[in-house]
Amino acid sequence: MNRKAQPTALKDLLMLGSFSPLLRGNSLRTIHEIIWQQIVDESIRSSCRLTSLREGTLTVCADHATTASQLRYLQKILLQQLKQHTEFNSVQRMRILISTASPRPLTIAKPLPTLSESTAKHLQEMADSLENSELSGGFRRLASYSHKNRKGTDE
Repeated sequence: MNRKAQPTALKDLLMLGSFSPLLRGNSLRTIHEIIWQQIVDESIRSSCRLTSLREGTLTVCADHATTASQLRYLQKILLQQLKQHTEFNSVQRMRILISTASPRPLTIAKPLPTLSESTAKHLQEMADSLENSELSGGFRRLASYSHKNRKGTDE
């Protein structure tokens, strides 16, 4: 090997070996996306994405069940329109899956607000004056959210 030869780009080396079908597949994927964007309405396209095209099956992932239903309803029409393009000639069927685009972040519940001591006192007095034990118990539980009764918030 001649050490003084010009370096070869990694892309060129990969095209020579067994990786060339993978690289060509990536460029086809871009073409597939462009055609998909031209055919599918924005209202549907915004909540779904092409996942794969293998062995005549085009797999589409929808973010919501409603989008998946719309795609299933339009499936025959979409297949006819896609097959008009040479990149989609091999497509025989569509497989529509429901998969969220990204997991929703977990929301941590905010701690309950604490009541002033005077408010808690009034609630306790109201609970004592009621004859209905269920309602009285609710007022007592509510009164327990005062600053004085909360752990670590003693004044």
